[in-house]
Amino acid sequence: MGRGLTTTIAIGGKGGVGKTTTSALLIQLLSKSGSVLAIDADPSSNLHLSLGLPLENTVGDIREDMSREVKK
Repeated sequence: MGRGLTTTIAIGGKGGVGKTTTSALLIQLLSKSGSVLAIDADPSSNLHLSLGLPLENTVGDIREDMSREVKK
């Protein structure tokens, strides 16, 4: 992928159909060509485990932080 080119890929479907596995494999493949921002919006975030990475923040954490800031 070229510089400055942004592509958004969303993977959805019923539970247990392999979304996390497919996402992890796709992320690993795409990351060989450049930077990848992966967002696991599943409430039971497991993508980090499939990638062998620590879980630092969840979408829920960020939402809660933003909510607290708005209420100030």
